[in-house]
Amino acid sequence: MKKRYLTWAGILSAGILAILFIYILATGSFTIFPTATINPVADLHAGEMLVITGTTNLPAGADVFVHCNRSPRLPDTDPAIDRFGGRVSIVHGSGLSNTWSLAMDTAAIAPGEYIVSVNRWIPVNASNASYRAGDLLATSRFRLTGTGSGMTQPGNAEANRSGFITVNPPGTRQAGEKFFLNGTTNLPAETELLLVVEQRDNVATFTLDPKTREKTEKAGHTETFLLSVLPGTGGTNRWSTVVDTVDFIPGYYLVNISTTKGNFEAGNFTTGDIFSTSYLVVRESSANSTYPR
Repeated sequence: MKKRYLTWAGILSAGILAILFIYILATGSFTIFPTATINPVADLHAGEMLVITGTTNLPAGADVFVHCNRSPRLPDTDPAIDRFGGRVSIVHGSGLSNTWSLAMDTAAIAPGEYIVSVNRWIPVNASNASYRAGDLLATSRFRLTGTGSGMTQPGNAEANRSGFITVNPPGTRQAGEKFFLNGTTNLPAETELLLVVEQRDNVATFTLDPKTREKTEKAGHTETFLLSVLPGTGGTNRWSTVVDTVDFIPGYYLVNISTTKGNFEAGNFTTGDIFSTSYLVVRESSANSTYPR
């Protein structure tokens, strides 16, 4: 009886291993136990472009929420920004690891030590870009030195009674390009904003996985960023971030910057009542391995 039990246990174990092996070959990842890493971030000076990268076993096309918090936090009366982050898409990597990256403008971010956290991204309502942060996958630290060029004076409180936001048109960009996206506002410094860059045409692409030769189709690409109003002069403040188009589908995108409703720490944001829009055109790079459908 014991021998028969061991035989069936061995067959069952072999079957499970075979299923896992087929799953890994088919998806190029092993996501039953999702993990992520954060590559070391070198110290940098405020005003430089911050690029945070890492790996994960989550599949390409999925999203993670990468956010940075200064430790210790600044008092609420301080105009400097000490928390920022956004949703980033996972792209194909080598072996069983895929990659992700977040790029930010540090012009008005408060100098100090920052904790970087990577969580799973769990959408709640696609129509208003709401989401919540899922399981914590990885943490790391980096240090920002100097004083950001945008840390001047807060906006005029009188001008903030009727809020507005503008966005400088990003124009046409090449897929894979990183660029600064910014605008102005009369909202108070540190007001949290939600930036959504959403594909608005019907263009789709497919990629061929070099490991499995499997075709993966992508459409409706969307990137979401959390950022804060930067101090300005003369009652006009500003906002700025870096958009990384490494995983963008060539096509037309709606850029929407708005106030927010929700709670940052709970990872729970929706669009607010004050907003502005523009359009972005992404052209395919000659070095890109994706093909329009």
